[in-house]
Amino acid sequence: MRTISRKGEGPGELDRPEGLAVFSDGRIGVMDFAKVGLQMFARDGTFLEGIRFATEAGIPGIPFHAMPDHSVVTASALPSRREWRVVPRGVAGPSA
Repeated sequence: MRTISRKGEGPGELDRPEGLAVFSDGRIGVMDFAKVGLQMFARDGTFLEGIRFATEAGIPGIPFHAMPDHSVVTASALPSRREWRVVPRGVAGPSA
């Protein structure tokens, strides 16, 4: 076990982590509700990117799951239980 981040509001820092998923390539995604998004880290803990969610259509919930195509699937927590599919380096929002 190792620490990959610390509490904070800057890039790569976590304010309200609620869950994580490990992708098949070793990347780690941490859901941070304070940042309303997914924080992505390399297997060695290096911060890669932060992905903000488009909250107009709802807020993604937990648990969430890393998929073989490197997307993340979760259900909306609010306002309805719609499926979300998030593609790192792509657009984040609920599935149609």
